[in-house]
Amino acid sequence: MYRRYPKADALYWKDKRPDIAKINIPTYITASYTSFVHTMGSLRGWLQVQSSQKWLRLCPWQEWYDIWNCKDSADDLARFFDRYLNGADNDWEKTPKVRTTILRFNQEPLYNIAEEDYPIPRTDYRKMYFHPGGRLSVDIPEAEASVSYNSEKYLDCASFTHTFDTRTRLAGVPKAVVYMSCPDFHDMDVYVLVRKLDANGKALLNLNIPWSSIAHHGVSQDNIDDIPAQNKNNLMFHVGSLGILRASRRAIDSSRSLLENYPFHPHDRDEYITPGDIVKLEIGIWAMGVEYEAGESIQVQVHGNSPLLRGEFKEDNEFQELASHGTHTLHLGPDYPSCIILPFV
Repeated sequence: MYRRYPKADALYWKDKRPDIAKINIPTYITASYTSFVHTMGSLRGWLQVQSSQKWLRLCPWQEWYDIWNCKDSADDLARFFDRYLNGADNDWEKTPKVRTTILRFNQEPLYNIAEEDYPIPRTDYRKMYFHPGGRLSVDIPEAEASVSYNSEKYLDCASFTHTFDTRTRLAGVPKAVVYMSCPDFHDMDVYVLVRKLDANGKALLNLNIPWSSIAHHGVSQDNIDDIPAQNKNNLMFHVGSLGILRASRRAIDSSRSLLENYPFHPHDRDEYITPGDIVKLEIGIWAMGVEYEAGESIQVQVHGNSPLLRGEFKEDNEFQELASHGTHTLHLGPDYPSCIILPFV
C-alpha cells in the first residue's frame, strides 16, 4: 500500500489515524524502549490523551514478555481495571502517574522509578557536537570538516564517542541535527543510532528479558558474544535508540510537533536534494533511558541503512525501497554544527 499511496496525506492513511486527543477516560499506557515499533506511539498517546486520570509505565522488558510473563505487570493492570471497571476502592489513584526504567545493558535494569511527568521535568537537554576524529563534545568544532561513509554497506557509518567521568543518566527523547550531502543521488535515508560502550570500548547489547531468566541456559553478560549472530534479533536484544529520516521528507510542521526534540514530519511531499548540496536534517530519536558508569561511553552513529540486528534475515530485502545510494557525507564545524541533543537527568 505504501507503493500505491506513498504520502501520508492520502485518505488511505488518514482514515486509519485515530485522534488520540478525543480520549477522555481513565487510561493506562505502557511503553518499552526495546519495543521500538511501538515506543513513540505510546509516548504520543501519553502526551495527547486529555484525561487527567492517566498513568504511564515505561517497562524494562520487551512488551510481549511484560504482558505475558510478568505477574507484577498483570496484577498492576488488574488493579487499574478493578478500579475503573468494577468500582473497587483499592487506592489505585495513589499509583505514581509516571514510572520509568533505566537500562544498564550489562546489568539488570532499574525500574518502577516514580516521576512527576514525562518527559521528566528536571531534564537538562545538552548539545554534544560531532568532531572529526570521532569525538563527541559540548564544544563546536573550530574548523569545517566532513566525514563520509558508504550508505549501502551494512554497519558502515560515521561514529562519535564521549566517555563519562562520573555516573550519568540519560532519560528522555534525544534529537540529532545533522548537515548532510550526497554526491551520487537525489535523496538519502539517514539513521542515527545511540549506543552504549563499556569501559573497554566494546559496544553492548541490552537483553530484553531478565538476565536471571536465561542463566540456566548458561548465558550471561560475560559470554553474550558466544551467541551466534543469526540468533541475535531485535526482540531479544536492544542495540540502542534509533532515529530515521529520509532527506526528501525533511519538512517539519512545528504546529504538530508534540516535543521540540521530536519534530513532526508531515510526509506529504517530496523535496529531493541536488546531488552535492548540503541539507539540514532534524531527526527525532526514539526515547531512551540509559545509565553509564564512570569510564563507560556513549557512541552516536550515523548510517545510510538500518543498523539494527538482522539475525536470521538476509541483508538485502527486495521489498525495501531505499533512498541511499553511494557516499553520504556528514558536515561538521561552525557553519554546519552537526550534533545530538541529549536528555540528562
